[in-house]
Amino acid sequence: TMSSSSPLSTSDQKILCTLLTSHTLSPLPPFLTLHRILSSSSNATHIFFTGKFMIKAYQRDLSRDTALKLNVYQKTLEASLDLNQIHDAQNLLEYIRQYNPHGEKSVRFRLLQGMFYECVGDYDEAIEIYQNILKEKPLHKEALKRNIAIAKALNAPQQAIKWLNRYLTLHATDAEAHAELVDLYLDENEFLKASVACEQLLLLEPENWAYNIKYADVLCRVQRYGIARKYYAKSLNVKEDDNLRAALGMLLCFNYVTEANDSKLRQYLQMYVTQIYAKKRSPLVDSVKEVFARMS
Repeated sequence: TMSSSSPLSTSDQKILCTLLTSHTLSPLPPFLTLHRILSSSSNATHIFFTGKFMIKAYQRDLSRDTALKLNVYQKTLEASLDLNQIHDAQNLLEYIRQYNPHGEKSVRFRLLQGMFYECVGDYDEAIEIYQNILKEKPLHKEALKRNIAIAKALNAPQQAIKWLNRYLTLHATDAEAHAELVDLYLDENEFLKASVACEQLLLLEPENWAYNIKYADVLCRVQRYGIARKYYAKSLNVKEDDNLRAALGMLLCFNYVTEANDSKLRQYLQMYVTQIYAKKRSPLVDSVKEVFARMS
């Protein structure tokens, strides 16, 4: 089992001590505190070491709740794959296979098995698993997402675009997927398609400052500077502090489109950009000042 084959090293124990120390104010007992870390953290290293410790030290507590036990094993397995800890992942996968109520027929197990095959580079086996899941459950989000990931890993952007469009047809409110589609179109120099994808993205999250910049960047690629500056401006309105990209984007647009009272706005933006570089103590601050001085 995991507990006998993967004892915690001294460095592992130090990481866990750090994690537990950061939760010393928690009123929960250690086991529940660890489970909270496991559930809330997005750091694969923290999840991996926390899961290993829970599996080693709290087998009795985990055995009382099969669903909880499988959840801990799954999260630890996913983290081990992120960290390329193949031996640990293989042990965990075997445990989940044995103790999952539905065994190898479980969609949950098959997804994890497919992710394991991805990690070891056996993409054909992984694709077959995901395709079988989609035959049974055509709307299954994770199976669709894994096909997208494989296409990107195989450097097949057009195939990734195809899978993403299929995914978004079924799950149209996934903003992150729309943003991913925009990036894929940009990588393929399909700027008009990227523009349309950005419009769909902003319908979902119109006040997202980063997505407004993304759309403005795309518009600049198709030389629609007048509209682009409006989206840079909106981004700057939404996120007023430290929004260098939006300010520089607006300054870029001034080279192509000018309107009344632009001189005052240009001066404000130049001052805004200079202050950001100065605040960060960037070595470029003097060069930025010189460029702006020549533009005045």
